[in-house]
Amino acid sequence: MSKVFLLQDKLVEVCQKYPNRIVLSKIKDSQIANYTYSHILRQATNIGAWLVDSGIKKQDKVAIILDNCPEWAIIYFGILFSGAVAVPIDTKLSEFEVSNLLSDCQAKIVFTTSNFISFFEKNFPNLTYLKKIVLVDKPNRGSIYAAFDDIVKETKSEADFPQISVDDLASIIYTSGTIAKPKGVMLSHKNFSANFLSLEKLNICSHKDCFISILPLHHAFAFTATLIFPLFLGAKIAYPDSLKSEDIFECLRKNNVTIFVGVPEIFNMIYNSILAKMKQQLLLKRLVLNLYLEVLWFIRRMTKINLAKFSLISLHRKFGRNLKYLISGGAKLDWQVAKDFFKLGFTILEGYGLTETAPVVSFNLASRYKIGSIGRPIEGVSVKIAQDNEILIRGDNVMKGYFNNPEETAKIIKDSWFYSGDAGRIDKDGFLFITGRLKEIIVLSSGKNIYPEEIETYFKKSEFIKEICLLEVENIEGNEILAAVVVPDFEYFKKIGDANINRKIRWEIENFSSRLPSYKRISDFIIVKDELPKTRLGKIRRYEVRTKYLDKFINRQEIPLEEYNPTIEDINILDCEVGKKTADFLYRKLSSKKEIRLEDHLELDLGFDSLARVELAMGLQNIFGVAIPDSLINEIFTVRELILKLNELLSLTEKPGKISKKILSWQDLLNQPPSDELIRKINLSPNSLNKLLNLIMPKFLFIIFRLFFRLKIEGRKNLPKAGAYVLCSNHASYFDGFVVAASAPFKTITNLYFLGDKNIFEHPLIRWALKLARLVPIDPTKELLNTLQVSSYILRHNKMLCIFPEGLRSFEGKPVEFKKGIGILIKELGIDLKIIPVAIIGTFQAWPRTKLFPKPYPLKIKFGKPIDARKLLSESKTTGIVDEYKAIASVIKKEVEKLFMIR
Repeated sequence: MSKVFLLQDKLVEVCQKYPNRIVLSKIKDSQIANYTYSHILRQATNIGAWLVDSGIKKQDKVAIILDNCPEWAIIYFGILFSGAVAVPIDTKLSEFEVSNLLSDCQAKIVFTTSNFISFFEKNFPNLTYLKKIVLVDKPNRGSIYAAFDDIVKETKSEADFPQISVDDLASIIYTSGTIAKPKGVMLSHKNFSANFLSLEKLNICSHKDCFISILPLHHAFAFTATLIFPLFLGAKIAYPDSLKSEDIFECLRKNNVTIFVGVPEIFNMIYNSILAKMKQQLLLKRLVLNLYLEVLWFIRRMTKINLAKFSLISLHRKFGRNLKYLISGGAKLDWQVAKDFFKLGFTILEGYGLTETAPVVSFNLASRYKIGSIGRPIEGVSVKIAQDNEILIRGDNVMKGYFNNPEETAKIIKDSWFYSGDAGRIDKDGFLFITGRLKEIIVLSSGKNIYPEEIETYFKKSEFIKEICLLEVENIEGNEILAAVVVPDFEYFKKIGDANINRKIRWEIENFSSRLPSYKRISDFIIVKDELPKTRLGKIRRYEVRTKYLDKFINRQEIPLEEYNPTIEDINILDCEVGKKTADFLYRKLSSKKEIRLEDHLELDLGFDSLARVELAMGLQNIFGVAIPDSLINEIFTVRELILKLNELLSLTEKPGKISKKILSWQDLLNQPPSDELIRKINLSPNSLNKLLNLIMPKFLFIIFRLFFRLKIEGRKNLPKAGAYVLCSNHASYFDGFVVAASAPFKTITNLYFLGDKNIFEHPLIRWALKLARLVPIDPTKELLNTLQVSSYILRHNKMLCIFPEGLRSFEGKPVEFKKGIGILIKELGIDLKIIPVAIIGTFQAWPRTKLFPKPYPLKIKFGKPIDARKLLSESKTTGIVDEYKAIASVIKKEVEKLFMIR
C-alpha cells in the first residue's frame, strides 16, 4: 500500500493537479454555486491562517456545527492547516448535548450558523475555554463573533503553519451513542489516509465521477465516503438544496451524479415508493412485470448484462443519466431490498465499518458481490471472528482510542485488535456477514438468543409499520418475552382510508410472527405516535426506547404527556364554536376525563375504535344538526382533523341544525336501510335458477370437503328452514364460510346469507356469482355502519345470517374476543331473534391464514341449539362486563366454546 499522508498535503496535491476543476457544487433556490479546487484551497488556507493568528495551537480543538455545505469542507481543511483537531458536531443535538460535547473537547473556536446564536449567548459565559464563534451565514456581530466571508476574503501571502505528523489527530468524532453516552473517537491523519488508500485500490470510482452529499458529515461514514474519498480522487461533490426527496432527485439529475451514497433508511424509502407505484398497477400487469424482471435478473446473473436499466427507462431517468452505483452503509441493508434493486437494474453495493475504523472495513464490488453480505475486507484491513462470534478488526485505520477515556479504550482494543461489538461470520469465499450487535442481543429466559435488528427488519416489511423496536420484558409469570414498540405508518393508513390502527397492527404482528420460530415471535406490543429516538444515520437508540416505554409494558402505565403549549392557531381552532362543542363532547365521552388536545389520535389517545367512531358521529350529528358522512367516521385520525372537517362540512351546508331525523341510538341507525348500492347486492327473492344452483353448489362443496377433509357434521337438525336467525361461528380460515354452506340443508341454505370481505370476494372474476351465493361483499373495518345496517336489513326480512363475530381469522385457531357488533344487533333489532352457536374445528390446521395453499386435515362442524335473544340479554347481566354489548358478545363466545368442549 502507498504511504500514508497528512490530509491537507493530499488536498494541496490534488488541487495542483486539477486547479480549475469544479469540486463542490451547491444547489440553492434552483441556482448552482460552483467551487473549483483552487478556490477551496485558497479559502481553506485563509481559514487556517486566521486560526493561527487567533491563537490556535497545534492539536487544539475547533468545532464545526454545520449541516452539509461546501463551507463545511473548506472549514475542515482550514482547521487541519492550522494544525488543530476538527470536532464535527451534529446540528440536531439538544443544547444540553452540544454544551456537553464542547465542554468535553474544550473547543476554542466554533464554526456554525446564526441558528446557534441564542445558544451561545446563553452558554458562552460557562464555556470559559471558547474564544470565538464564526458565523457562516451572517456578518460580524460583535467581539465574540467573526464572519466566515470576511475570513476567507483576506489575502495571506504566507502562513506559518505548524509541523505535524501522520500520527497526530485530524478529528475527534463523537459516536451517536445507541447504547450509552457518546464517546469521542480519536482519528489520526494515518487512520483516514490509510482508509482512503484502501478504497482507492478497489478502483470503483475515478476523477470522472460525481458524488451526492446527503448524509451528515459529522459521521465518519459520510465524511469518508462523500468528502475525503471523492475529493482526493479529483471527483465532484454535489449538495442538494434540502433533504426533501424532490430536491435530492433534482440534484442527482442536474449534476449527473454517478455515485449515490446512502444508508438503508434512505434506500428503504426509495424502494417502498417504487413498490407502492408497482402495486397500483392491475394484478395481471404486475404479474407480467414481475415475471419480466425475473427473466432480466436471470440474464444479468448469467451474463453480467443489465437489460433492466434500459428497459425501465422512466424509473432510471429519475436518478439522472449517469448513475452507476448506490452505496449503502451505516447499518445493515435488508437483503430483499438489495436484491430487488438489482432486479430493477440498479447496482447497490453494501459495505461495513465503524467510526472507530475511520470507517470502512469491508466492501462489495460490482464485479464480485454477495447480496446479504457486507463484502470482503478491504486491503490493509484484517478481520477475524472471535469465539463468541464477535468481529475483530486490525489495521492502520483503527482509531487511537477514545478521547479522555483510557478505560473504555482498553476494553475495546486488545493486542492491536479492535473489538467491534458486532457479531458475524465469514464464509468460504471470504465474504463477511453481520448477524447482530452483541450488546443488543436479547437473551430470553429460555436461553434463546435474539438479534433484534434481524426481526425488526422483517416486521418493517409490513406496509402498516413505519418503525419498530424490540425489547425484552417480564410477563406476569416472571418469564422474559419479546415485546415491541410500534410506530404505525399513519400516511399509509390515511391513504387507504383505514382508521382501525390497533386492529390492523395486531393482525400484521400475528401474521408475521406466525412465520417465525416460536421464540422469535412478538408476544406483546404497544403503539406510539412519535418517531422512535434514532441516530442521524437511522439506527434506533434502543436504550432510550427502553427507558421511555418499559413502564408501559410492566405496569401498563400511560406514557407521560409532554407539556402542552398550543400555538395561536391551535387556540383559535379550540376556541371557535365547533372546537368548543367538539372538545366538550369528546371530554364527556372519555372515562379518563383527560384534557383534549388537537394532536390527540382518536383511537390511540382517546380510545375511539370503529364502533365508538359511529357513536361519535351520532353525537356530533345531533349536536351540529348536519348529516355526518362515512368519510368523517373512517378517514379522520386526530381531533384537529375532526374539528377542521366539521367546520368545512358546516360551511357547505345551507341550513345546519335542521336534519330530517335525529339519530339518537344504535336502534335508530339499524332501522335505517343500507344504501341502494348495497341493497342491489342482496337477493331476497331467488329465482328457480338460483335455487337450482343452491342445490348443486353446496352438494359439490360437501363432496369436496368429505373426500379430501373427511368433514363431519353434528347438530344439523338444529338449523331451521326459515326465520330471523344468526349463525355465530368461530373464524380460523378462508374455509369457514364454505364449510357452513356445505353443511346446511337445502331449505336452510336458500335463506342463509353471508357477509364477505370485499377486498377478497369482490374480484371481477367472481363478482357475478356473489348474488347467487347470497354473499354481500363489504369491508367490515372501513364500513362498520354499513355492515350493521346490511345485517339488520337481512334479519328484518326474516332471513338467516352467518356472522363471524371475531372479525378476523384467529391466530391460533381458538376463538378469540367476539366484537360487540353482534351484541348491538341482538339488543337493538327489536325483533324475535334467535342465535345458533357454531363451532368449526380443523380449518385452522387445514388452511391457516399464514399459508398460501390448504392441506388435507379432518374437519368437523357443530351446530348448537338455537338460543333466544332474551336469554342472552339476561345472561349478559351476570358477566360483570359494564358494556352491555360486549357482555352479550362474551356470552355468545362462551356458547361457541362449549361446543368445542363437547366430544
